[in-house]
Amino acid sequence: MTEGSFSKDFVNMLNYVLEALEGFRDNYTKKFNFSKLIEHLKVPKSEIDNFIYLILNFQEKFNGVFKHHVLKKKMDNGTIYLITEKKKNSVIHIPEIINIKQSDLPILSDIIYLFKFVKRGKGFNSNSNGTDLLRNLKKLQQQYPYLFEVKDNGLIYPSDLGLKFGELILSFSKNNKEITEAKMDNYSFRVIHNE
Repeated sequence: MTEGSFSKDFVNMLNYVLEALEGFRDNYTKKFNFSKLIEHLKVPKSEIDNFIYLILNFQEKFNGVFKHHVLKKKMDNGTIYLITEKKKNSVIHIPEIINIKQSDLPILSDIIYLFKFVKRGKGFNSNSNGTDLLRNLKKLQQQYPYLFEVKDNGLIYPSDLGLKFGELILSFSKNNKEITEAKMDNYSFRVIHNE
């Protein structure tokens, strides 16, 4: 068997196994006879564990690393790249109690102020030159993903919840008041002092 034919055979086998796993759809109590499948595909017994590891590793990556993104193929000047795109219906879990650091309040306040009064509702381009504001925005987006959303145009916008909370911070700031706790929709924001 040549190297090229082995690669083609392996890809065909992997595709066959992935198609067979479709049998679990709407039947999650099913016992899938992997031994029988491997025997049918004539996979050497010494490679069975490697094959299973490969499939479970794919599962782990798509459940973890690509939980909110999908992989896509992109051609650029004859080079093939894999890129990611955010899933359109990616649901981000919002905790009922949101702990937010006190030091993050002025940053969120600045972002909301800029969004409303300077950018007039236009999103932030996370790919433009790294200003402090953009670095802080990306940091907050990682820490509190439910306060922001990335739209199809690739720009970052405050989510409805982020906008409401940011407006509350602005209002408290104008009146020289300090926020310790706030209820918004079905969520409670608790301001914690930095550790």
